[in-house]
Amino acid sequence: MQQGPRRCVEWLGRNLSCAQYVFALDVHTGLGRWGEDTLLPEPGAGATSSARLGTALDKTLTDVTRDDTVAYVIRGGMGSMLPRALPGVAIDFVLQELGTYPPLAVFHALREENRWHHHGSGSLDHPAKQRLREALCPTAPRWRARVVGKGVGLVRAAADWTFKSREG
Repeated sequence: MQQGPRRCVEWLGRNLSCAQYVFALDVHTGLGRWGEDTLLPEPGAGATSSARLGTALDKTLTDVTRDDTVAYVIRGGMGSMLPRALPGVAIDFVLQELGTYPPLAVFHALREENRWHHHGSGSLDHPAKQRLREALCPTAPRWRARVVGKGVGLVRAAADWTFKSREG
């Protein structure tokens, strides 16, 4: 396990092992329509059914196992790690993808940056690095305001539902 994920697992074990319930949100960018969010639950995991969780969050959760979605099943991600890091804790995991540019533009930026990284000097000031940063985190103020609003809204909905469902 890489240093970052290993440190995260250690922190979770120290700080959340006594929790009864954890709602985990993993935020990514680059997949989906400009400024829109797509919520992806971990297939087969979670303390709450996707339908119930979607209703609680007032969002549609995308079934990544379907062929008609832009999403895909991830292996070895945060969602599958959490139950091992926190045995006995009820966990719901949702990945929030925030859309940026069309998929081929994002893929092209990823490919060009990878080529520059491995076959160039790898310097951070190269245009390929800057294009990838823009592909994954657009500088447009409207995009930034929109996705921050969507993220804050989702966190608030999750917190409200978590507190309400655990009280009763």
